[in-house]
Amino acid sequence: QIAPAPIHSLPTALPPPPSPRAEERCRNANRSLTWHVCVRDRPDRSLPPSAVPAAATMRLLSVPQGSLSGRPRSWAAVAPPRSSTRSFRPAPAAPSPRGAGAASRAVATAGSRTDTLRRLLRQDGILKGPCCHDALSARLIERAGFSFTFMSGFCTSAAKLGAPDTGLISYAEMLDQGRYIMEATKTIPVIGDGDTGYGNAMNVKRTVRGYAQAGFAGILIEDQVSPKSCGHVRGKRVVSREEAVLRIRAAADARDEGADILIVARTDARQAVSMDEAMARCAAFADAGADILFVDALESEAEMAQLCTLGGKAAALPKMANMLEGGGKTPMMRPEQLEKMGFKLVAYPLSLLGVSIRAMETALEGLKDGVPPGPRQLGSFADIQAAVGFPVRFFCVMVCLTGSHVCRTLQPCARPNSIHTRREAVQRGHACRFFTSDA
Repeated sequence: QIAPAPIHSLPTALPPPPSPRAEERCRNANRSLTWHVCVRDRPDRSLPPSAVPAAATMRLLSVPQGSLSGRPRSWAAVAPPRSSTRSFRPAPAAPSPRGAGAASRAVATAGSRTDTLRRLLRQDGILKGPCCHDALSARLIERAGFSFTFMSGFCTSAAKLGAPDTGLISYAEMLDQGRYIMEATKTIPVIGDGDTGYGNAMNVKRTVRGYAQAGFAGILIEDQVSPKSCGHVRGKRVVSREEAVLRIRAAADARDEGADILIVARTDARQAVSMDEAMARCAAFADAGADILFVDALESEAEMAQLCTLGGKAAALPKMANMLEGGGKTPMMRPEQLEKMGFKLVAYPLSLLGVSIRAMETALEGLKDGVPPGPRQLGSFADIQAAVGFPVRFFCVMVCLTGSHVCRTLQPCARPNSIHTRREAVQRGHACRFFTSDA
């Protein structure tokens, strides 16, 4: 029994190349040299580039023709031929559909997180979404079974920079964090905080496209001036209504031009100007093409009800509520109450970040006296491994000689901690080798 090595210690030494006869058979059959990585806990996703050493190149192992059974196409990722020195790249995604208006959105990638969010919005019931700030918090939210999650700018700035939500975190940093979240989760729709769009209308379009390419199901665009601040603090300022509408129209244009993403239009005019101005902006955002409406820092149930009773195009759009824990301006309400009022989504921005801060402070106080957290606060080592997916992320690299539909041939390894014999490999229809630290 040989345990597989951690990802960071995977060696670049690979199985020997095939015999000249095998290579000749490959050329005669006009077949391609491909290699595939099977991740046991995520058979529907390709291995991310960061999980493979940059210097690694794959070599071919021969597989008997006709011995491979059909498997889902999305299991595979195709690498360059053996003679290439390039490192692994995932199989390219299908190009985004191009078109205009509803026709473009109708042909969006089937099975995407955006499609999932659209379907959830059409169903009955309110959608509850705790806010995430990194890959681990998003993974835990999905594991707990929530409908969606919101990547909060407040929480991401705090966790990634240790800084307040005052416009310090950049577009690139938010996008990187979003990509990590997509890699750590499987299907949960994630709405990303796009702040002000990071510039003028052209910047807004680029931001929307970038978030869509990263895999976000939705993006929030707001009307604060830059640098912006948290919606529940004092001294907020917003741009003119005309400029705010231009931002939402630019975001909708990017969506209609092919970005598979929903536009959450947010206004902070309730605190910066007045409730009437906030309602006027929501109506204008709906006319400009927003998919979801959100007014931050509403101060009473009456104001919340007023948002949900807007007329015109805004009447048909889902409304999102923000239940800021710990003393925000908006009254805390149960999901059933919010649903009855007319809200479709509710976000809980500080629950995970807040309890994490308090738990770390408590643990540090104990460690000052040499007392680590107990089992109830810390859990077991096995619990921690399970939370980050360690027990199931054992890799089997299978290098096969096969045709263009090789991605349909792979089977998961039933014994992740052992090396298959040659006979087992032939019986399973592929040859596989585990990388070990002394391979």
